[in-house]
Amino acid sequence: MYQDTLKKKYNPIFSRMDEILDQKKYEYLDHLTRQLEANNDRILLEKETLHKMEKSFNEIKPRFKNALEDQLSNIEKQIEK
Repeated sequence: MYQDTLKKKYNPIFSRMDEILDQKKYEYLDHLTRQLEANNDRILLEKETLHKMEKSFNEIKPRFKNALEDQLSNIEKQIEK
């Protein structure tokens, strides 16, 4: 009888605690999911930016290389004088 009374008294409390814990777990998982989605979006943007930078670098690389070679040639000529 004593156990039945305790069960009747405390089972609703424990049930409510379980509901609250489940709700908090869901909220935390939702938060983590949003953070992961934001991280994924940032990574995709960074990959796109890197691709654009590599493309730009590859476009200017031949001209930059020629300019450096010309400057090196001028320095070597000045050293020889």
